[in-house]
Amino acid sequence: MILNYKKIEVAGANKQLTLKDITTKAHMARATLERIRNGNEVTMKTAGKLAAVLEVDVTELLQNGQ
Repeated sequence: MILNYKKIEVAGANKQLTLKDITTKAHMARATLERIRNGNEVTMKTAGKLAAVLEVDVTELLQNGQ
């Protein structure tokens, strides 16, 4: 599954979270967000963790067309 990095940034901004805050709360490495930014696929578990931290549905973070 490919996530849209900008959507993660915007959702984080809406929650007043920095990217560091997001990775800490989701218990993931900063490198994972870098992989997302580079357009690499992530697991459903990773997508779920990000969505939970950002309090959005996973579908809101998907790259357009998925």
